[in-house]
Amino acid sequence: MRDEKCNQSLYKRLVLTPLLLLSLLAAPTPRDLLLDIQMQAAFVRDHAPGFVRIHYTPPMPTEVDQRFQPKHTALGALVEIEGKARVLAPSHRIAGVEKAELELADGRRVSGAFDPAIATASIPFQEFKTEREDALKGVKTLKWTDGKPPEEGTLLWAIEWPLGQQLPNSRAQPILIRTSAGVSVEPPLERFLYVGLGRADGLALLNHEGLVQCLVFRSVPGIENKSLCAPQNAVLTPMNRSAQ
Repeated sequence: MRDEKCNQSLYKRLVLTPLLLLSLLAAPTPRDLLLDIQMQAAFVRDHAPGFVRIHYTPPMPTEVDQRFQPKHTALGALVEIEGKARVLAPSHRIAGVEKAELELADGRRVSGAFDPAIATASIPFQEFKTEREDALKGVKTLKWTDGKPPEEGTLLWAIEWPLGQQLPNSRAQPILIRTSAGVSVEPPLERFLYVGLGRADGLALLNHEGLVQCLVFRSVPGIENKSLCAPQNAVLTPMNRSAQ
């Protein structure tokens, strides 16, 4: 009888433990991210590396001493494109900028540049290219969804670092914020969709599985907490055309 109980206990450890692990590894549901604090923390921990900052000095007249110009900061997204890690930032935020510095979620700084020659209004996002080819090796990236824009009302999440805090020396923790997908923007900007966020240019919006649904392009002028968000095709198609 004792041996039978031991065998049953061993069976439970061998079988139930993997089942428990599978349940923990399963993607959270929208309800989980709304209500479960532990799920929220795990979501932030898993996807925070894809949310980056770009520090730069905006172009100024040659007679202005660049040493005394304050640094500006733009939000960016570290996304996997064609198997490679790419850093994307809204074109209008870095217009005319060449050299810049990327700040990763772990606090590391990486030097690189934009190509101002392709910074046009028809290309909503620009790629930041690092000086070293292997600078982003091993850094966890965000991944796009299946290419279809999110339906109206879809819950979306992003990870935001508190304003006024500087990675890496700040003790502030990233914040999980929530919004939802709105309707398509009126022509001729119907490739974008509205989202209920303001001052979030460059922020990646994810579904509950952690896949990128769209990148916030820019705020709607004169309307608080409303922005245009670019789905995958609106981001990649113009970039591919410019590369041809």
